[in-house]
Amino acid sequence: MSSVGQEEFGSQVLGSQSRKGQGVQRESKAIKEMDLRRPVILNETDTMRQAALAMERNNIGSVLVAEVGGEISALVTDRDLALTMALEEVDCDEMIGAALTGPLITVSEEGTLDDVVAAMKRHSIRRVPVMKSSGHRKQCLGILTLDDLVKADLISREDEIAIISSQVKPRKEKVGQTRTQHLFRSQERKQHTANRFLKVLQEELGLSSGQTKSFCLQVTGFLLMRIPEAAGKKFLAQFPSELQKDLLPLVSKTDRSLTAQVLLKEVASRYHLEGGPEEAALMVHRYFNGLSKLISQGDLENLRNQLPKGARHLFA
Repeated sequence: MSSVGQEEFGSQVLGSQSRKGQGVQRESKAIKEMDLRRPVILNETDTMRQAALAMERNNIGSVLVAEVGGEISALVTDRDLALTMALEEVDCDEMIGAALTGPLITVSEEGTLDDVVAAMKRHSIRRVPVMKSSGHRKQCLGILTLDDLVKADLISREDEIAIISSQVKPRKEKVGQTRTQHLFRSQERKQHTANRFLKVLQEELGLSSGQTKSFCLQVTGFLLMRIPEAAGKKFLAQFPSELQKDLLPLVSKTDRSLTAQVLLKEVASRYHLEGGPEEAALMVHRYFNGLSKLISQGDLENLRNQLPKGARHLFA
């Protein structure tokens, strides 16, 4: 999955060979004149299972991933999903961020076919999103794939072979990668996913990063201990694995003595809230609002319905 930073190829015009490899120089075709594949875009909080289903339903091999604010941040392929789940033993209900790798490689709509081919060669990729600048934001107009270029007879045989060869040729860094390095990279990605999740909550709560994590564990722990085990597991599956580890033991520990009043008193005490339980209730509301940006409304509604009636008003 391409993510973490972006690199965009411009609109320089280079010489390009014909499909038959005759070496005929011509002006590279403008991207604006080319047919683009409609992009399928998921949220970064969607799961790898949802990504796989989207690919299957749309008969495609990749999906784009957008951050909470709507900015396109990554492209994940069916190969990314397979390798992440098989080699790193990541559950398919983990958020799609677990498959993050390098920078997102894109081309500008003002670019040319040669920019697309150059990006594919340099980065060993077969799919390149085409972006349009709109103020400070960028909009994805569509995707160009190697298969599309070949079918439309827009790429030379030499370039096609070069792109394919770059993908099947083992990279030196992968050959020398030890098991320890592999595990470190996997752990780093998981921590990155958790940090992004907590960042959304932090913006709602206005707490420090450490306090936000503590608040998340406290309130989510309350929820898990007041709903049935099956519902708790389903809810927890949408959290980053780094947070799941701390919360999983609470799934089966139902405690009916935990009431909304108990939670609010504990929150007010832990965070020294001058407004007491009333201010704590506002913080819980803000936390749940943050969750609504990370978890589907349907799942949150199901969660509320599983709670005791006396606690539902806190999570509305």
